Amino acid sequence: MARKSRKNLPQPEQAAVSVLLPELEEAKMPAAIYGRLSVEDEEKEESMETQIALVQDYINRSSELSYVDTYFDNGFTGTNFKRPAFTRLMNDVRQKKIKCIVVKDLSRFGRNYLEAGYYIETVFPFLGVRLIAVTDNFDSTRKEDMESLALPIRNMVNAMYAKDISKKIWTSLQRKKEAGYAVGNDAPYGYIRNPVTKRNEIDPEAAFYVQLIFQWELMGVPIFEIARRMTLLQVPTPREWHRKIVEEKEVLTCKKWGVTTIRHILENQTYVGDTINNKSTQKLFAGQDKRDLPKEQWYVAKDTHPAIIARDDFEKVQKILDKNRAVFHTVRAKSEQIRTEYQNDLAGMVFCADCGRPMEFERLPHGAEESKKVCYYICKA
Repeated sequence: MARKSRKNLPQPEQAAVSVLLPELEEAKMPAAIYGRLSVEDEEKEESMETQIALVQDYINRSSELSYVDTYFDNGFTGTNFKRPAFTRLMNDVRQKKIKCIVVKDLSRFGRNYLEAGYYIETVFPFLGVRLIAVTDNFDSTRKEDMESLALPIRNMVNAMYAKDISKKIWTSLQRKKEAGYAVGNDAPYGYIRNPVTKRNEIDPEAAFYVQLIFQWELMGVPIFEIARRMTLLQVPTPREWHRKIVEEKEVLTCKKWGVTTIRHILENQTYVGDTINNKSTQKLFAGQDKRDLPKEQWYVAKDTHPAIIARDDFEKVQKILDKNRAVFHTVRAKSEQIRTEYQNDLAGMVFCADCGRPMEFERLPHGAEESKKVCYYICKA
């Protein structure tokens, strides 16, 4: 029997179909794809494209799900849930935009078995959210899946695997640091990181300005004035240089240079040809947050790459910086002492007789003899 086309249906049947189809569409559950990659995921089958394609195919073949959006955290560990895409996903879940979350497997969702179990067994049921792990054949709407011992065991195995991999990566990085390899992703301003040798190579354009900054410092130019000059010359800041060279993005306007940026360049020993590692450490497998290490624990490998600044010039600059730092601390300590000794006991009680505005408390002069030190109120209006 020939199948009737929709336009040839009798009027009542056609009306019934037009009403029924939207209802079928609305009955589908809004689903989101969630994926994650961390630094330890180097296997080809764990690529971002592979994860998304596998889950997208599952949603397309499902008669219950309707695709809404994809959320992917690239370069984030699974041992905690402080991830930007996951946070955005949960915000959409709370706004009722998402009713189902589909992942490749439970390890992509998270490797901390306590937190993962809390989400699966408490948070998601409370929010009315369904979780599907495709390759693990897990569906939170199936009672047997939620009550199975395999779920906590699988989450525990994922957590143990993450800690083991994290420990191996940390050990490998420590060996590279000790050998003098640059283990960071980016080279400092003035250098380009060779992706093969993992060594720093000079970028002539940026290196010229690094030399100029050091030369000005040796000439006695204050750091704030160096920053002002770099801004007037419209030199791209290190962040803008990174966007242009590493990220290959167009830089239309040059931003203002800051004193902190200039000081970081002047203190960076990399410019004499040394590779500095182990300035900070983080042991994810031990639950340790990132923390800075004292200079005594740094790994310094000398002459690992071409120098931009002569070593003796760098040492002269460090002496200048140390001297300026000592003067700053002395002045600051003296200022704090004066503030403590001469306090504003009439705060909020002294007003100008002419304009009625609150008068400001001043201590003057800081460098005067004790007998000549005075405090007074002044109306700045």
